[in-house]
Amino acid sequence: MPAISLRNRSNHRYLPLVLLALLAPALNACELPPEEDGAATAEAKASALNLGTINYDGPGRPTYTTCNGMHCCPAGQVMLGAHLSKNVFACAPVALAGANGEEYVDGGSTFNARLGMHTCAPGFVMAGLNVSANKFTCRKPANPALNMASEYVDFGTQRNTAAVGLMHACAFEGLENPNNYAMTGIHVTYNWFTCAR
Repeated sequence: MPAISLRNRSNHRYLPLVLLALLAPALNACELPPEEDGAATAEAKASALNLGTINYDGPGRPTYTTCNGMHCCPAGQVMLGAHLSKNVFACAPVALAGANGEEYVDGGSTFNARLGMHTCAPGFVMAGLNVSANKFTCRKPANPALNMASEYVDFGTQRNTAAVGLMHACAFEGLENPNNYAMTGIHVTYNWFTCAR
C-alpha cells in the first residue's frame, strides 16, 4: 500500500480517519461518560432507564439466549456491554414498551445509523447482535422513554467482570444502579458503542 501523503490533495479524505486513529487511545483512557452536574444530573437521573441488576449471557454462562437468529439478552432485558470475542453480553432487565419492547431487527432492509456507526432506531436500545450479518435485535424501553439527548460514543470503557474479565461496557455506576447506560449501537471494527439512558 502506498504511503499517504498529506501533500497529495486526493489523500485529504483520509485526514479525519488518521486524526481519529491518533486520538482513539487517548479517548479510550478517559473512560468518562458525558459530563453531569447539578441540574443536568437531576435531569439525567429523572430520565434514567431504571435498569435492574446486571447479568452476563453467553457460552459457558448460566444463560445463553437466542432470538431472531442471533445471540440476545433474555426477554425483558437489554445490552449494557459486550465481550465480542467471547460472545458474552452484559444484560439488565428494564421495563419495555408493548410486547417485549416493540422488538424489531435492525440491519438488512431496515438500517439505522448515527454518530458514525450502525444503531437501533431512535428510542430503541440493543438487545441482541449478529456480528457477521451486521444485524441487531432492538427493544424499546417503556417508562421512562430513552433520552436520546444522553446518547454518546463510548470508545472503550472497560469493566472488570467476574464473568469474562475485562469487558467493554457503556457508562456504569454499579451492578444494581438504575442509572447505567444501555447500548444503542456498535461499530464492531473499532469496538465503539453508542450508549444512552
